[in-house]
Amino acid sequence: MVHTRTSVTRRTLAIILAVACTIAFTPAMAYTQSAHAAAFTVTPAKATVYVGSTKVIKANKKVKWSTSDSSIASISRIKGKKTVVTAVSSGKATIRATYGTQSKKVKITVKKAAVKTAVTSVSISNYSTGVNTKIETGDILKAQVKPAGATVKYQWYTLSGTSMTAISGANENVYKVDGTLTAGRQILVKVTGTGTYSGSVTSAATVAVTARTVTNVTVSGMSGKTSADNDTPVVGDTLTADANGASVTYQWKANGTAISGATAASYTLTSAEAGKTITCTVTGARGYAGTATSPATKAVKNGISIYIRNADTASLGDTLTAVVEPSAASNDVTYQWFKDGAAITGGTSAIYTPSAAGTYKVTATVKSGITRYSTREASASVTIGKKITSASIAGSAGSTYAANDTLTVTAWNSATRLTYGAASDYTVQWYRNGSAIAGETGNTYRLQTSDAGASIYAVISGVRTYSGNVTTNTISGITAPVTSVTILNEGKAVTGSVAIGSTLSASVTPTDASNSVTYQWYDNGTPISGATGSSYKIASSNAGHRISVKVTASGYFTGSQISTEVLAASV
Repeated sequence: MVHTRTSVTRRTLAIILAVACTIAFTPAMAYTQSAHAAAFTVTPAKATVYVGSTKVIKANKKVKWSTSDSSIASISRIKGKKTVVTAVSSGKATIRATYGTQSKKVKITVKKAAVKTAVTSVSISNYSTGVNTKIETGDILKAQVKPAGATVKYQWYTLSGTSMTAISGANENVYKVDGTLTAGRQILVKVTGTGTYSGSVTSAATVAVTARTVTNVTVSGMSGKTSADNDTPVVGDTLTADANGASVTYQWKANGTAISGATAASYTLTSAEAGKTITCTVTGARGYAGTATSPATKAVKNGISIYIRNADTASLGDTLTAVVEPSAASNDVTYQWFKDGAAITGGTSAIYTPSAAGTYKVTATVKSGITRYSTREASASVTIGKKITSASIAGSAGSTYAANDTLTVTAWNSATRLTYGAASDYTVQWYRNGSAIAGETGNTYRLQTSDAGASIYAVISGVRTYSGNVTTNTISGITAPVTSVTILNEGKAVTGSVAIGSTLSASVTPTDASNSVTYQWYDNGTPISGATGSSYKIASSNAGHRISVKVTASGYFTGSQISTEVLAASV
Protein backbone atom coordinates (compact mmCIF):
# COMPACT_ATOMS: atom_id res chain seq x y z
CA MET A 1 0.00 0.00 0.00
CA VAL A 2 2.84 2.31 0.80
CA HIS A 3 4.41 1.57 -2.52
CA THR A 4 1.16 2.34 -4.29
CA ARG A 5 0.71 5.80 -2.69
CA THR A 6 4.26 6.75 -3.61
CA SER A 7 3.68 5.91 -7.27
CA VAL A 8 0.47 7.88 -7.40
CA THR A 9 2.15 10.92 -5.88
CA ARG A 10 4.96 10.91 -8.40
CA ARG A 11 2.51 10.51 -11.31
CA THR A 12 0.39 13.43 -10.10
CA LEU A 13 3.44 15.63 -9.72
CA ALA A 14 4.50 14.86 -13.28
CA ILE A 15 1.11 15.84 -14.61
CA ILE A 16 1.17 19.13 -12.71
CA LEU A 17 4.64 19.99 -14.03
CA ALA A 18 3.59 19.19 -17.59
CA VAL A 19 0.55 21.44 -17.35
CA ALA A 20 2.64 24.24 -15.87
CA CYS A 21 5.14 24.05 -18.69
CA THR A 22 2.37 24.08 -21.25
CA ILE A 23 0.88 27.18 -19.71
CA ALA A 24 4.27 28.93 -19.60
CA PHE A 25 4.77 28.55 -23.33
CA THR A 26 1.27 29.03 -24.69
CA PRO A 27 0.78 31.15 -27.91
CA ALA A 28 -1.52 33.44 -25.95
CA MET A 29 1.38 34.71 -23.87
CA ALA A 30 3.46 35.36 -27.00
CA TYR A 31 0.47 37.33 -28.54
CA THR A 32 0.25 39.52 -25.44
CA GLN A 33 3.89 40.51 -25.71
CA SER A 34 3.50 41.32 -29.43
CA ALA A 35 0.43 43.45 -28.79
CA HIS A 36 2.29 45.25 -26.03
CA ALA A 37 5.16 46.05 -28.42
CA ALA A 38 2.83 47.30 -31.17
CA ALA A 39 1.16 49.71 -28.77
CA PHE A 40 4.34 51.87 -28.56
CA THR A 41 3.98 54.90 -30.95
CA VAL A 42 5.72 58.23 -31.54
CA THR A 43 4.37 61.20 -33.57
CA PRO A 44 5.22 62.74 -35.88
CA ALA A 45 7.53 60.34 -37.77
CA LYS A 46 9.33 63.32 -39.35
CA ALA A 47 9.18 67.11 -39.25
CA THR A 48 10.65 70.23 -40.82
CA VAL A 49 11.57 73.01 -38.38
CA TYR A 50 12.98 76.47 -39.03
CA VAL A 51 15.96 77.78 -37.05
CA GLY A 52 14.79 79.39 -33.83
CA SER A 53 11.44 77.57 -33.74
CA THR A 54 10.36 74.47 -31.79
CA LYS A 55 8.49 71.25 -32.42
CA VAL A 56 6.79 68.94 -29.87
CA ILE A 57 7.39 65.19 -30.30
CA LYS A 58 4.99 62.89 -28.44
CA ALA A 59 5.00 59.20 -27.43
CA ASN A 60 2.21 57.20 -25.89
CA LYS A 61 4.56 55.71 -23.31
CA LYS A 62 7.12 57.18 -20.94
CA VAL A 63 10.31 56.89 -22.95
CA LYS A 64 13.91 57.96 -22.94
CA TRP A 65 14.62 60.76 -25.48
CA SER A 66 17.88 61.48 -27.26
CA THR A 67 19.11 63.54 -30.23
CA SER A 68 21.74 62.57 -32.76
CA ASP A 69 23.07 66.12 -32.98
CA SER A 70 22.20 68.71 -30.36
CA SER A 71 23.99 71.41 -32.42
CA ILE A 72 21.24 71.02 -35.02
CA ALA A 73 18.22 69.93 -32.93
CA SER A 74 18.32 69.99 -29.13
CA ILE A 75 15.73 68.48 -26.80
CA SER A 76 14.23 69.92 -23.60
CA ARG A 77 13.89 66.68 -21.62
CA ILE A 78 15.28 63.16 -21.82
CA LYS A 79 12.42 61.26 -20.14
CA GLY A 80 8.65 61.36 -20.34
CA LYS A 81 5.87 61.11 -22.90
CA LYS A 82 6.98 64.20 -24.83
CA THR A 83 9.98 66.34 -25.56
CA VAL A 84 10.36 69.76 -27.16
CA VAL A 85 12.81 69.94 -30.05
CA THR A 86 14.50 73.33 -30.61
CA ALA A 87 15.93 74.05 -34.08
CA VAL A 88 19.49 75.34 -33.50
CA SER A 89 21.06 75.39 -36.95
CA SER A 90 20.28 74.11 -40.43
CA GLY A 91 20.87 70.45 -41.11
CA LYS A 92 19.37 67.07 -40.31
CA ALA A 93 19.16 65.20 -36.97
CA THR A 94 17.38 62.17 -35.55
CA ILE A 95 15.35 62.20 -32.34
CA ARG A 96 15.18 58.73 -30.76
CA ALA A 97 12.52 57.49 -28.31
CA THR A 98 13.45 54.30 -26.41
CA TYR A 99 10.94 52.14 -24.58
CA GLY A 100 12.46 49.08 -23.01
CA THR A 101 14.17 47.17 -25.80
CA GLN A 102 12.24 49.07 -28.49
CA SER A 103 13.04 52.43 -30.10
CA LYS A 104 11.47 54.82 -32.62
CA LYS A 105 13.18 57.45 -34.76
CA VAL A 106 11.87 60.88 -35.73
CA LYS A 107 13.72 62.54 -38.61
CA ILE A 108 14.13 66.28 -38.12
CA THR A 109 15.08 68.65 -40.97
CA VAL A 110 16.15 72.09 -39.82
CA LYS A 111 16.00 74.95 -42.35
CA LYS A 112 17.10 78.53 -42.15
CA ALA A 113 14.27 80.92 -41.25
CA ALA A 114 12.91 82.91 -44.18
CA VAL A 115 14.16 86.49 -44.39
CA LYS A 116 11.27 88.86 -43.67
CA THR A 117 10.71 92.32 -45.12
CA ALA A 118 9.57 95.07 -42.81
CA VAL A 119 6.31 96.89 -43.50
CA THR A 120 7.42 100.52 -43.57
CA SER A 121 4.26 102.62 -43.84
CA VAL A 122 0.53 102.78 -44.52
CA SER A 123 -1.54 105.76 -45.66
CA ILE A 124 -5.26 106.38 -46.19
CA SER A 125 -6.86 107.78 -49.36
CA ASN A 126 -10.48 108.72 -50.02
CA TYR A 127 -11.26 106.16 -52.71
CA SER A 128 -14.73 107.65 -53.38
CA THR A 129 -13.67 111.23 -54.14
CA GLY A 130 -9.89 111.26 -54.36
CA VAL A 131 -9.94 114.31 -52.09
CA ASN A 132 -8.44 113.60 -48.66
CA THR A 133 -9.24 117.03 -47.23
CA LYS A 134 -12.88 116.03 -46.76
CA ILE A 135 -14.35 112.72 -45.61
CA GLU A 136 -18.11 112.22 -45.37
CA THR A 137 -20.43 109.46 -44.26
CA GLY A 138 -20.56 106.75 -46.90
CA ASP A 139 -17.15 107.51 -48.43
CA ILE A 140 -14.91 104.52 -49.05
CA LEU A 141 -11.41 104.80 -47.60
CA LYS A 142 -8.51 102.72 -48.91
CA ALA A 143 -5.31 101.72 -47.11
CA GLN A 144 -2.11 101.89 -49.19
CA VAL A 145 0.81 99.87 -47.77
CA LYS A 146 4.52 100.15 -48.45
CA PRO A 147 6.27 98.21 -49.75
CA ALA A 148 3.60 97.67 -52.40
CA GLY A 149 2.32 94.11 -52.46
CA ALA A 150 3.11 93.41 -48.81
CA THR A 151 0.84 90.84 -47.18
CA VAL A 152 -0.67 92.31 -44.03
CA LYS A 153 -3.59 92.19 -41.64
CA TYR A 154 -5.74 95.34 -41.37
CA GLN A 155 -7.58 96.95 -38.49
CA TRP A 156 -9.39 100.28 -38.77
CA TYR A 157 -9.83 102.58 -35.76
CA THR A 158 -11.63 105.75 -34.78
CA LEU A 159 -9.63 108.40 -32.96
CA SER A 160 -11.15 110.62 -30.29
CA GLY A 161 -8.48 112.79 -28.71
CA THR A 162 -5.70 110.28 -28.12
CA SER A 163 -8.03 107.30 -27.66
CA MET A 164 -8.07 104.71 -30.46
CA THR A 165 -11.11 102.42 -30.70
CA ALA A 166 -11.09 99.40 -33.04
CA ILE A 167 -14.01 99.33 -35.49
CA SER A 168 -15.58 95.89 -35.27
CA GLY A 169 -15.34 93.93 -38.51
CA ALA A 170 -13.27 96.62 -40.27
CA ASN A 171 -10.35 94.39 -41.23
CA GLU A 172 -10.09 94.76 -45.01
CA ASN A 173 -7.95 97.12 -47.08
CA VAL A 174 -11.03 99.33 -47.65
CA TYR A 175 -13.53 100.75 -45.19
CA LYS A 176 -16.90 102.38 -45.87
CA VAL A 177 -17.36 105.21 -43.40
CA ASP A 178 -20.22 104.49 -40.98
CA GLY A 179 -21.46 107.77 -39.60
CA THR A 180 -22.86 106.23 -36.41
CA LEU A 181 -19.33 105.20 -35.43
CA THR A 182 -17.21 107.94 -36.89
CA ALA A 183 -19.14 111.22 -37.18
CA GLY A 184 -16.93 113.95 -35.75
CA ARG A 185 -14.01 111.57 -35.28
CA GLN A 186 -10.83 110.88 -37.19
CA ILE A 187 -9.99 107.53 -38.72
CA LEU A 188 -6.75 105.60 -38.93
CA VAL A 189 -5.66 102.11 -39.89
CA LYS A 190 -3.05 99.74 -38.46
CA VAL A 191 -1.40 97.02 -40.55
CA THR A 192 0.63 94.04 -39.34
CA GLY A 193 2.90 92.08 -41.64
CA THR A 194 2.18 88.40 -42.34
CA GLY A 195 4.07 85.69 -44.20
CA THR A 196 7.41 87.10 -45.35
CA TYR A 197 6.53 90.58 -44.07
CA SER A 198 7.02 91.73 -40.50
CA GLY A 199 6.29 94.65 -38.21
CA SER A 200 3.26 96.82 -37.54
CA VAL A 201 2.66 100.41 -38.63
CA THR A 202 -0.20 102.82 -38.09
CA SER A 203 -1.34 105.50 -40.54
CA ALA A 204 -1.71 109.17 -39.85
CA ALA A 205 -5.24 110.12 -38.82
CA THR A 206 -7.66 111.47 -41.42
CA VAL A 207 -9.54 114.73 -41.08
CA ALA A 208 -12.64 114.49 -38.90
CA VAL A 209 -15.60 112.77 -40.57
CA THR A 210 -18.53 115.04 -41.41
CA ALA A 211 -22.12 113.92 -41.90
CA ARG A 212 -23.14 113.69 -45.57
CA THR A 213 -26.22 115.73 -46.42
CA VAL A 214 -29.07 113.88 -48.16
CA THR A 215 -29.79 115.97 -51.26
CA ASN A 216 -32.23 113.97 -53.38
CA VAL A 217 -34.52 110.96 -53.45
CA THR A 218 -36.19 109.26 -56.41
CA VAL A 219 -39.27 107.06 -56.55
CA SER A 220 -39.68 104.06 -58.87
CA GLY A 221 -42.15 101.21 -59.34
CA MET A 222 -44.90 102.93 -61.31
CA SER A 223 -46.59 100.82 -63.99
CA GLY A 224 -47.91 102.01 -67.35
CA LYS A 225 -48.74 100.97 -70.89
CA THR A 226 -45.82 102.89 -72.36
CA SER A 227 -42.61 104.34 -70.99
CA ALA A 228 -44.19 107.80 -71.13
CA ASP A 229 -46.84 106.60 -68.64
CA ASN A 230 -44.36 105.29 -66.10
CA ASP A 231 -44.63 108.36 -63.89
CA THR A 232 -48.36 107.70 -63.40
CA PRO A 233 -48.88 105.30 -60.48
CA VAL A 234 -51.97 103.17 -60.13
CA VAL A 235 -53.63 101.58 -57.13
CA GLY A 236 -51.73 98.39 -56.30
CA ASP A 237 -48.33 99.66 -57.47
CA THR A 238 -45.50 99.25 -54.97
CA LEU A 239 -43.39 102.41 -54.98
CA THR A 240 -39.78 102.37 -53.77
CA ALA A 241 -37.70 105.36 -52.67
CA ASP A 242 -33.95 105.51 -53.35
CA ALA A 243 -31.76 107.99 -51.46
CA ASN A 244 -28.63 107.02 -53.39
CA GLY A 245 -27.43 104.62 -50.72
CA ALA A 246 -27.75 107.02 -47.78
CA SER A 247 -29.07 105.82 -44.43
CA VAL A 248 -32.41 107.57 -43.99
CA THR A 249 -35.87 107.34 -42.47
CA TYR A 250 -38.88 107.47 -44.79
CA GLN A 251 -42.28 109.15 -44.81
CA TRP A 252 -44.66 108.70 -47.74
CA LYS A 253 -47.18 111.45 -48.41
CA ALA A 254 -50.35 111.84 -50.49
CA ASN A 255 -51.04 115.41 -51.64
CA GLY A 256 -48.40 116.49 -49.12
CA THR A 257 -50.05 114.81 -46.12
CA ALA A 258 -48.23 111.99 -44.33
CA ILE A 259 -49.72 108.54 -44.91
CA SER A 260 -50.09 106.86 -41.53
CA GLY A 261 -47.66 103.96 -41.08
CA ALA A 262 -45.98 104.48 -44.47
CA THR A 263 -42.45 104.76 -43.11
CA ALA A 264 -40.57 102.03 -44.98
CA ALA A 265 -38.51 102.33 -48.16
CA SER A 266 -41.45 100.89 -50.15
CA TYR A 267 -45.18 101.58 -50.07
CA THR A 268 -48.05 99.85 -51.88
CA LEU A 269 -50.72 102.28 -53.03
CA THR A 270 -54.31 101.76 -51.90
CA SER A 271 -57.60 103.17 -53.11
CA ALA A 272 -57.22 105.87 -50.41
CA GLU A 273 -54.50 107.47 -52.56
CA ALA A 274 -56.59 107.47 -55.75
CA GLY A 275 -56.53 110.89 -57.42
CA LYS A 276 -53.67 112.13 -55.24
CA THR A 277 -50.02 112.84 -56.02
CA ILE A 278 -47.40 110.90 -54.09
CA THR A 279 -44.07 112.01 -52.62
CA CYS A 280 -41.56 110.50 -50.22
CA THR A 281 -39.60 112.57 -47.72
CA VAL A 282 -36.36 111.12 -46.38
CA THR A 283 -34.39 112.31 -43.36
CA GLY A 284 -30.74 111.47 -42.80
CA ALA A 285 -29.91 108.87 -40.14
CA ARG A 286 -26.86 106.88 -38.96
CA GLY A 287 -24.46 109.72 -39.68
CA TYR A 288 -26.36 111.29 -42.59
CA ALA A 289 -27.88 114.75 -42.27
CA GLY A 290 -30.56 116.79 -44.03
CA THR A 291 -33.98 116.13 -45.52
CA ALA A 292 -35.04 115.64 -49.15
CA THR A 293 -38.38 115.11 -50.84
CA SER A 294 -38.93 113.29 -54.13
CA PRO A 295 -40.67 114.99 -57.07
CA ALA A 296 -44.42 114.43 -56.95
CA THR A 297 -45.89 111.70 -59.12
CA LYS A 298 -48.90 112.29 -61.30
CA ALA A 299 -52.25 111.63 -59.67
CA VAL A 300 -52.76 107.98 -58.73
CA LYS A 301 -55.09 106.17 -61.08
CA ASN A 302 -57.87 104.01 -59.75
CA GLY A 303 -60.27 101.72 -61.52
CA ILE A 304 -59.48 99.66 -64.60
CA SER A 305 -59.20 100.29 -68.32
CA ILE A 306 -58.74 97.88 -71.20
CA TYR A 307 -57.45 97.96 -74.78
CA ILE A 308 -56.87 95.40 -77.53
CA ARG A 309 -53.12 95.29 -78.11
CA ASN A 310 -53.14 94.49 -81.87
CA ALA A 311 -56.39 96.21 -82.82
CA ASP A 312 -54.77 98.37 -85.53
CA THR A 313 -53.25 95.44 -87.45
CA ALA A 314 -55.46 92.42 -86.74
CA SER A 315 -57.48 90.70 -89.44
CA LEU A 316 -59.41 87.46 -89.72
CA GLY A 317 -57.44 84.57 -88.26
CA ASP A 318 -55.22 86.75 -86.06
CA THR A 319 -55.35 86.38 -82.27
CA LEU A 320 -56.68 89.38 -80.35
CA THR A 321 -55.17 90.16 -76.94
CA ALA A 322 -56.98 92.22 -74.28
CA VAL A 323 -54.73 94.21 -71.94
CA VAL A 324 -56.03 95.51 -68.59
CA GLU A 325 -54.53 98.50 -66.81
CA PRO A 326 -53.20 98.60 -64.20
CA SER A 327 -51.39 95.37 -65.01
CA ALA A 328 -51.87 94.24 -61.41
CA ALA A 329 -55.63 94.08 -62.12
CA SER A 330 -55.27 91.40 -64.82
CA ASN A 331 -55.86 88.70 -62.20
CA ASP A 332 -58.68 90.64 -60.54
CA VAL A 333 -61.07 90.68 -63.52
CA THR A 334 -63.16 88.35 -65.65
CA TYR A 335 -63.31 88.65 -69.46
CA GLN A 336 -66.14 88.30 -71.98
CA TRP A 337 -65.79 88.61 -75.78
CA PHE A 338 -68.69 89.66 -78.02
CA LYS A 339 -69.27 89.48 -81.82
CA ASP A 340 -71.65 92.03 -83.29
CA GLY A 341 -73.15 92.56 -79.82
CA ALA A 342 -73.68 88.89 -78.90
CA ALA A 343 -71.66 87.18 -76.16
CA ILE A 344 -69.34 84.49 -77.53
CA THR A 345 -69.71 81.17 -75.73
CA GLY A 346 -66.35 80.25 -74.22
CA GLY A 347 -64.83 83.64 -75.04
CA THR A 348 -63.83 84.33 -71.44
CA SER A 349 -60.05 84.69 -71.47
CA ALA A 350 -57.78 87.63 -72.30
CA ILE A 351 -57.19 86.28 -75.82
CA TYR A 352 -59.57 85.38 -78.65
CA THR A 353 -59.10 84.38 -82.30
CA PRO A 354 -61.99 85.48 -84.58
CA SER A 355 -63.26 82.91 -87.08
CA ALA A 356 -65.55 85.27 -88.99
CA ALA A 357 -65.58 88.92 -90.03
CA GLY A 358 -67.40 91.31 -87.72
CA THR A 359 -67.10 93.80 -84.87
CA TYR A 360 -65.58 92.31 -81.73
CA LYS A 361 -65.74 93.71 -78.22
CA VAL A 362 -64.09 92.54 -75.02
CA THR A 363 -65.28 93.51 -71.54
CA ALA A 364 -63.26 93.25 -68.31
CA THR A 365 -65.27 93.18 -65.06
CA VAL A 366 -63.76 93.37 -61.57
CA LYS A 367 -64.45 90.18 -59.60
CA SER A 368 -66.89 90.26 -56.72
CA GLY A 369 -65.25 90.97 -53.36
CA ILE A 370 -62.36 93.03 -54.76
CA THR A 371 -63.03 96.60 -53.66
CA ARG A 372 -59.88 98.59 -54.47
CA TYR A 373 -61.02 99.65 -57.97
CA SER A 374 -63.52 102.46 -58.41
CA THR A 375 -64.18 101.72 -62.09
CA ARG A 376 -65.61 98.19 -62.14
CA GLU A 377 -65.92 97.53 -65.89
CA ALA A 378 -64.16 98.55 -69.10
CA SER A 379 -64.55 97.60 -72.77
CA ALA A 380 -62.68 97.87 -76.07
CA SER A 381 -63.77 97.07 -79.64
CA VAL A 382 -62.23 96.28 -83.02
CA THR A 383 -63.68 95.53 -86.46
CA ILE A 384 -62.22 92.40 -88.01
CA GLY A 385 -62.42 91.72 -91.73
CA LYS A 386 -60.92 89.28 -94.18
CA LYS A 387 -57.16 89.39 -94.36
CA ILE A 388 -55.34 91.31 -97.08
CA THR A 389 -52.82 88.62 -97.94
CA SER A 390 -50.57 90.54 -100.33
CA ALA A 391 -50.05 93.85 -102.09
CA SER A 392 -47.56 95.10 -104.66
CA ILE A 393 -46.67 98.14 -106.73
CA ALA A 394 -45.51 98.27 -110.34
CA GLY A 395 -44.43 101.05 -112.65
CA SER A 396 -45.74 102.08 -116.06
CA ALA A 397 -42.33 101.50 -117.66
CA GLY A 398 -41.76 97.94 -116.49
CA SER A 399 -38.69 97.28 -114.35
CA THR A 400 -37.13 100.76 -114.80
CA TYR A 401 -38.33 103.76 -112.85
CA ALA A 402 -37.92 107.44 -113.67
CA ALA A 403 -39.48 110.73 -112.66
CA ASN A 404 -42.98 111.16 -114.11
CA ASP A 405 -43.53 107.38 -114.25
CA THR A 406 -46.71 106.22 -112.47
CA LEU A 407 -46.72 103.48 -109.82
CA THR A 408 -49.94 101.50 -109.20
CA VAL A 409 -51.00 99.38 -106.21
CA THR A 410 -52.59 95.94 -106.54
CA ALA A 411 -53.96 94.20 -103.41
CA TRP A 412 -55.18 90.63 -102.93
CA ASN A 413 -57.07 88.37 -100.54
CA SER A 414 -55.67 84.99 -101.59
CA ALA A 415 -56.84 84.66 -105.22
CA THR A 416 -59.32 87.57 -105.00
CA ARG A 417 -58.12 90.94 -106.33
CA LEU A 418 -59.42 93.75 -104.12
CA THR A 419 -61.31 96.78 -105.38
CA TYR A 420 -60.14 100.35 -105.16
CA GLY A 421 -62.52 103.19 -105.89
CA ALA A 422 -65.82 104.50 -104.60
CA ALA A 423 -66.37 101.32 -102.53
CA SER A 424 -62.72 100.60 -101.80
CA ASP A 425 -61.60 97.48 -99.96
CA TYR A 426 -58.47 99.24 -98.75
CA THR A 427 -56.71 102.57 -98.20
CA VAL A 428 -53.18 103.50 -99.26
CA GLN A 429 -50.32 105.55 -97.82
CA TRP A 430 -47.17 106.07 -99.90
CA TYR A 431 -43.73 106.30 -98.26
CA ARG A 432 -40.37 107.72 -99.35
CA ASN A 433 -37.30 106.42 -97.50
CA GLY A 434 -39.50 105.26 -94.61
CA SER A 435 -41.42 108.55 -94.17
CA ALA A 436 -45.02 109.07 -95.24
CA ILE A 437 -45.37 111.30 -98.32
CA ALA A 438 -47.84 114.03 -97.37
CA GLY A 439 -51.09 113.89 -99.34
CA GLU A 440 -50.17 110.74 -101.30
CA THR A 441 -53.01 108.37 -100.32
CA GLY A 442 -54.31 107.29 -103.73
CA ASN A 443 -53.99 103.97 -105.52
CA THR A 444 -51.37 105.49 -107.85
CA TYR A 445 -48.32 107.66 -107.36
CA ARG A 446 -46.42 109.69 -109.95
CA LEU A 447 -42.69 109.66 -109.31
CA GLN A 448 -41.08 113.06 -108.71
CA THR A 449 -37.59 114.29 -109.47
CA SER A 450 -37.08 114.34 -105.68
CA ASP A 451 -37.57 110.55 -105.72
CA ALA A 452 -34.33 110.01 -107.66
CA GLY A 453 -32.19 107.58 -105.66
CA ALA A 454 -34.94 107.10 -103.04
CA SER A 455 -36.87 103.99 -101.99
CA ILE A 456 -40.64 104.06 -102.50
CA TYR A 457 -43.26 101.70 -101.07
CA ALA A 458 -46.90 101.77 -99.91
CA VAL A 459 -48.79 100.48 -96.87
CA ILE A 460 -52.25 99.01 -97.56
CA SER A 461 -54.94 98.98 -94.83
CA GLY A 462 -58.18 97.01 -95.17
CA VAL A 463 -61.61 98.66 -94.86
CA ARG A 464 -65.23 97.48 -95.04
CA THR A 465 -65.02 93.66 -95.04
CA TYR A 466 -61.21 93.64 -94.99
CA SER A 467 -58.77 94.47 -92.22
CA GLY A 468 -55.09 94.38 -91.34
CA ASN A 469 -52.07 96.07 -92.89
CA VAL A 470 -49.75 94.91 -95.68
CA THR A 471 -46.58 96.60 -96.92
CA THR A 472 -45.84 96.39 -100.64
CA ASN A 473 -42.54 95.68 -102.34
CA THR A 474 -40.04 98.58 -102.45
CA ILE A 475 -39.16 100.46 -105.65
CA SER A 476 -35.61 101.81 -105.93
CA GLY A 477 -33.13 102.83 -108.62
CA ILE A 478 -35.37 105.74 -109.63
CA THR A 479 -33.81 108.24 -112.06
CA ALA A 480 -34.68 111.82 -113.02
CA PRO A 481 -33.46 114.14 -115.81
CA VAL A 482 -31.50 117.31 -115.34
CA THR A 483 -33.87 119.94 -116.72
CA SER A 484 -31.77 123.12 -116.74
CA VAL A 485 -28.63 124.92 -115.61
CA THR A 486 -28.46 128.68 -114.96
CA ILE A 487 -25.43 130.98 -114.47
CA LEU A 488 -25.47 133.21 -111.38
CA ASN A 489 -23.14 136.14 -110.70
CA GLU A 490 -21.93 135.88 -107.11
CA GLY A 491 -25.17 134.12 -106.20
CA LYS A 492 -27.54 136.44 -108.08
CA ALA A 493 -29.17 136.36 -111.50
CA VAL A 494 -26.98 137.97 -114.22
CA THR A 495 -28.12 141.37 -115.49
CA GLY A 496 -26.13 142.96 -118.31
CA SER A 497 -22.44 142.15 -118.68
CA VAL A 498 -20.23 140.57 -116.03
CA ALA A 499 -17.15 142.42 -114.80
CA ILE A 500 -13.68 140.89 -115.01
CA GLY A 501 -12.85 139.17 -111.68
CA SER A 502 -16.50 138.26 -110.95
CA THR A 503 -17.23 134.71 -109.79
CA LEU A 504 -19.91 132.86 -111.73
CA SER A 505 -21.69 129.76 -110.38
CA ALA A 506 -23.88 127.09 -111.97
CA SER A 507 -27.35 126.47 -110.56
CA VAL A 508 -28.77 123.03 -111.51
CA THR A 509 -32.43 122.02 -111.68
CA PRO A 510 -33.40 119.82 -109.93
CA THR A 511 -31.20 120.92 -107.05
CA ASP A 512 -30.87 117.28 -105.89
CA ALA A 513 -28.76 116.70 -109.02
CA SER A 514 -26.13 119.30 -108.09
CA ASN A 515 -23.91 116.62 -106.53
CA SER A 516 -24.47 114.18 -109.37
CA VAL A 517 -23.27 116.23 -112.37
CA THR A 518 -19.95 117.24 -113.95
CA TYR A 519 -19.25 120.78 -115.17
CA GLN A 520 -17.47 122.34 -118.16
CA TRP A 521 -17.22 126.11 -118.69
CA TYR A 522 -16.95 127.60 -122.19
CA ASP A 523 -15.57 130.82 -123.72
CA ASN A 524 -17.36 131.66 -127.01
CA GLY A 525 -18.28 127.94 -127.29
CA THR A 526 -14.71 126.69 -126.66
CA PRO A 527 -14.04 124.64 -123.49
CA ILE A 528 -11.95 126.57 -120.95
CA SER A 529 -9.07 124.38 -119.86
CA GLY A 530 -9.36 123.31 -116.18
CA ALA A 531 -12.72 125.06 -115.68
CA THR A 532 -14.62 121.99 -114.51
CA GLY A 533 -16.01 123.10 -111.17
CA SER A 534 -19.41 124.44 -110.22
CA SER A 535 -18.02 128.02 -110.29
CA TYR A 536 -15.71 130.05 -112.52
CA LYS A 537 -13.91 133.38 -111.99
CA ILE A 538 -13.92 135.71 -115.06
CA ALA A 539 -10.35 136.28 -116.29
CA SER A 540 -9.01 139.20 -118.36
CA SER A 541 -8.65 136.74 -121.27
CA ASN A 542 -12.44 136.39 -121.26
CA ALA A 543 -13.01 140.15 -121.82
CA GLY A 544 -15.70 140.75 -124.43
CA HIS A 545 -16.42 137.01 -124.77
CA ARG A 546 -19.58 135.03 -124.05
CA ILE A 547 -19.38 132.55 -121.16
CA SER A 548 -21.56 129.42 -120.73
CA VAL A 549 -21.51 126.16 -118.71
CA LYS A 550 -22.57 122.62 -119.52
CA VAL A 551 -23.63 120.03 -116.92
CA THR A 552 -23.73 116.30 -117.54
CA ALA A 553 -25.69 114.09 -115.10
CA SER A 554 -24.58 110.78 -113.56
CA GLY A 555 -25.89 108.24 -111.06
CA TYR A 556 -29.61 108.58 -110.42
CA PHE A 557 -29.83 111.64 -112.73
CA THR A 558 -29.74 111.62 -116.54
CA GLY A 559 -29.09 113.94 -119.51
CA SER A 560 -27.08 117.13 -119.98
CA GLN A 561 -27.94 120.83 -120.22
CA ILE A 562 -26.14 123.97 -121.46
CA SER A 563 -26.81 127.34 -119.84
CA THR A 564 -27.63 130.62 -121.57
CA GLU A 565 -24.46 132.60 -122.38
CA VAL A 566 -23.48 135.68 -120.37
CA LEU A 567 -21.19 138.48 -121.63
CA ALA A 568 -17.88 139.25 -119.97
CA ALA A 569 -17.26 143.02 -119.93
CA SER A 570 -14.46 144.54 -122.01
CA VAL A 571 -11.35 145.70 -120.20
